[in-house]
Amino acid sequence: MSASKMLAEIREQPEVLERILDEAWDEILSATRVLRRGDLRSVMIVARGTSDNAALYAKYLFEVLLGLPAVLASPSSFTIYESKMNLDGVLVVGISQSGESQDVLETIRRSGELGARAATALS
Repeated sequence: MSASKMLAEIREQPEVLERILDEAWDEILSATRVLRRGDLRSVMIVARGTSDNAALYAKYLFEVLLGLPAVLASPSSFTIYESKMNLDGVLVVGISQSGESQDVLETIRRSGELGARAATALS
């Protein structure tokens, strides 16, 4: 990704966050209900490109505010190597600025097949 494309995406972030709050509120509430139940083992965050920055920040929030271990996913484990990991009790959160990142979407889909409690994509 070129530096000018990355800068353009960074500048779009406030608008994207506002759109998420407007359009994805039901998904946010659903994820919140899962978190409040307290029966999660961990959180796995899937992101690429400039969304990696948001993912890293979210990782700290899950760990510090909720006491939940959080990891950043390696999509190739799902898309290329077809890993069969046990995701029971894992909340999977996908972050994609465009909403079209195929490796993020495929990782979320496969995570559900592998037992993830809730899978959502924020774009």
